[in-house]
Order: sequence, then structure tokens, then C-alpha cells
Amino acid sequence: MSQIIKASLLSLIASASLSVFSETIELDYDGNRSFEMVSGQDYVISIALDKPYSSFSEICLDLGIDNDRYGVSDTASVINIRYESESNPLIYLDLINAQWSFESGEPDENGNPTWLASKEFPTTHCINSLSDNLKDGSAEFTFNIDSGRLFIEDLAIRVDGVPESVLIQLKRTSEIMFYPESGGTLNYEARLGNFAESMERKRFKMWGVIIMPDNIPFPVLGERTFDVDYGETKEFLNRELNIPSWFKPGIHTMKWFVTELGSNEIYSSELSFVKAESQSN
Repeated sequence: MSQIIKASLLSLIASASLSVFSETIELDYDGNRSFEMVSGQDYVISIALDKPYSSFSEICLDLGIDNDRYGVSDTASVINIRYESESNPLIYLDLINAQWSFESGEPDENGNPTWLASKEFPTTHCINSLSDNLKDGSAEFTFNIDSGRLFIEDLAIRVDGVPESVLIQLKRTSEIMFYPESGGTLNYEARLGNFAESMERKRFKMWGVIIMPDNIPFPVLGERTFDVDYGETKEFLNRELNIPSWFKPGIHTMKWFVTELGSNEIYSSELSFVKAESQSN
């Protein structure tokens, strides 16, 4: 069974540029910053930033690992990181490899040279491809090891990026990404948040379409207006999209758009699904 590791906000620090922020999140397991990892166990890490971002310049894990707690043969050699894209049917895989080193030991009883082996994990590992998931302020990924054990003394994630003033998020909740010719039901949720620097209540207009495989838009959400307080996030949960049989085969992209009334700036979020080709001759 996967274990959930919750992220808690440590700090939000303005950098030299007024528009760029650095944010560091401490990660814990069952409320403990220090924990043991064992092979065969998935650790699902949840991250919650203070606000959404329009872009990131860097996303890195800070790893505090006790490399000497276990013997070399009992210590893991590889940390696996896995996460799914929230917008496209892609699964990202990343590896953190321990570095081996050798030093000479005392000669054996026959006078032959001996060698002492050790391995050590890096203290920093960047996973910038997580930016697609993390722009809305939240993401998760799965942590596990290849063999043996590993002791995490502390774990954190650091992000440098440009905060976004408006949050618009579409997220698939269906496990299904590929649909048969007959169609089906896609489950999803959406969020709209106001993080404007003015810290004022805003009125937004929102609408949505599906971009068909031939690039023709098909409306799925008529124009609606919402008043959103600063720091508030409106949630549209347990939503369903009926995928009819007449949808053409190929990749379909649902996009929701939002703009503040009186503004020319439009924000959007999207997710994709695939419909199969016809099997008939």
C-alpha cells in the first residue's frame, strides 16, 4: 500500500527580482522528517506550494541521507522517482544514483592490498520536468528504492519561479486516458483561484472547449462569471465529460480559459485524452 508523505510550507522568500520567488517545502513521513525507506514500498510525496506559478527556473530536491547507517551491501543504490503528467498521458521516470568510491585498507594476512567500498547519494537532485504538474501549486510523485534500505534524515523541495496571479487548473480524476471507439466518461475536477498582488476581490469570466484532432474547437463550458476573494480557490469537483461515439479518433484536448473582467490577459489549463480508431473495415 502506498504511503502518503505530506508537504508543509517552510518559507516563501522574495529573491533579488521582485517577480521571482524562492520557496522551500519540508517533506515528512508520518509527521517525521527522518524515516527509513525499504525496497518494495512506494512513498507518495504530496507537495503544496503557497500559490500557483507561471514558470519555474529550477525545481530541486534537497536530500539528507545517512549513507553510513547500513552496510554497503544493505544500502540501496538507486532512488526511483515516478510521476504522471496532469495534462498529457505521459509518465516521467527519474533516477538518483549513489556514487561508489574506494579507498585502500590494511593489507590482508598475506600482504595483499585490500579496498574499502562506500557509496553516497548526492545532496541535491533537480527534477525540472515536474514543472508541468507544479504550476498550479500542487503535485505529487512516487519515491521508492531498488533494493535494501535507506535512511532519510531530511527531505525538502526548493522551487525558484514567477508566481501567477490567477490559478486555473484542470485535473483528470479518471484512471482511464484511452477510450474505445464507442466513447466513455472522463472524470475530472477544476479550480479557479485569485492570488493577485493587489489582494482584492476579483470578478472572472470562464469558458471551455475541446480541441478536436482536426484542431476544431467544440464548446463544453459556456461563459460564466465568478467573484473570487483574494486567496480564495473555487473548486468544481466530481465533474464528468461524456465522450460520444461520434468524436473522431485521436488526441482531444479540453481547455478551460479564464480572464478578469476588464483585462485582456487570458489564463488557461488543459488535459488530454485519446480516442481509439475504428476497428471496422
